[in-house]
Amino acid sequence: MGKITHGCSRSPEYKTWSGMIKRCRYSCVNGFERYGGRGIHVCDRWLKFGNFLLDMGRKPAPVYTIERIDPNGHYEPRNCKWATREEQVSNTRRNRNLTFQGKTQHLAEWSRETGIKCSTISMRLRRGWTPQKALGCKFDCNFTSKLLSHARINQKLKPERKTGLLT
Repeated sequence: MGKITHGCSRSPEYKTWSGMIKRCRYSCVNGFERYGGRGIHVCDRWLKFGNFLLDMGRKPAPVYTIERIDPNGHYEPRNCKWATREEQVSNTRRNRNLTFQGKTQHLAEWSRETGIKCSTISMRLRRGWTPQKALGCKFDCNFTSKLLSHARINQKLKPERKTGLLT
């Protein structure tokens, strides 16, 4: 009698599962230091692909990958979901969250919402701006900055006034 298999070894879900196992268990694999090397492991139940597939289900679309809801937590049913790259970017250890008007989001989300570049928000915060000023100042700050810039240019380019006196 032959070995019974799940028949999914070429599926996207199997590739995700296999990568997850390797990142957490094998120190020779690229990325191990960010997963297994930090103590993150795969729960015993998910060491069998069939259980992983039962718990996670199929990917909703090819662009989805596995995400740990708590980036410091383990690969287990209550801490994992399928997510897009954009969703995952907001859930990293390096992210900086910012609270403004009672709402907490990471800088990339604030950038999308306000139209202010992420690098601009970050620079403002590094310079000691309050979140209110850093996020609530898209048009006023740009307008003021442009006015000051034009004033400086005009100051330099103004010709000397003629007094009417011969010199």
